[in-house]
Amino acid sequence: IDALTDVKKIASGAFTATTTIDIQGCFTSDYKMYKLYLAGYSIGASIGSGNGYAEIGYLDSSNAHITDTYYTKYVQYYASDSNGSSGFHPDVWTSNESENIADQNDSQGFRIVNTWHQDSIDEGQMLEMTFMVPQEARRSHVLFNSTFGEPGYVGRFFGIGIQNITDAKPGIRIATHSGVNFTAQGYWSVYGYKM
Repeated sequence: IDALTDVKKIASGAFTATTTIDIQGCFTSDYKMYKLYLAGYSIGASIGSGNGYAEIGYLDSSNAHITDTYYTKYVQYYASDSNGSSGFHPDVWTSNESENIADQNDSQGFRIVNTWHQDSIDEGQMLEMTFMVPQEARRSHVLFNSTFGEPGYVGRFFGIGIQNITDAKPGIRIATHSGVNFTAQGYWSVYGYKM
């Protein structure tokens, strides 16, 4: 992809045992659309211990976290299994499906999996999130497609979001809502797309 002048990897890295990853200055006037990818990550040191979920927020031009309201609307698909609270449960992949539509708002970031925990360390979570001109001084939509796994549950989200203020948003914060560290596994990257 980097061989094409219209698409470029802006930043990337591996998850470490921290609560926050700041990607400073990744949104510039060079690109109009951006993609954030998270792959294989989880929260907590062992299955069932994280009790937290990831949120995606913005950084301002001083690299401070923007805490004005983030709004999300989503469709969530999930399945449950009552056979236990740890380890892999095949039943969540074969039965007990549910679906609903909801919305939330939060001051820390976009809630990409509602408040489902992302602590199944052997079932790495994923996120694909699209941003349009976040570096411009206006509001713009985001799109996201994400997964979660916690003891006895697994699910997928399709959603949209918008952030309350019209200031430029040149950076991203990936953080855990609970204050529990990410597991030191998985990767993140940001790509820019010219239009």
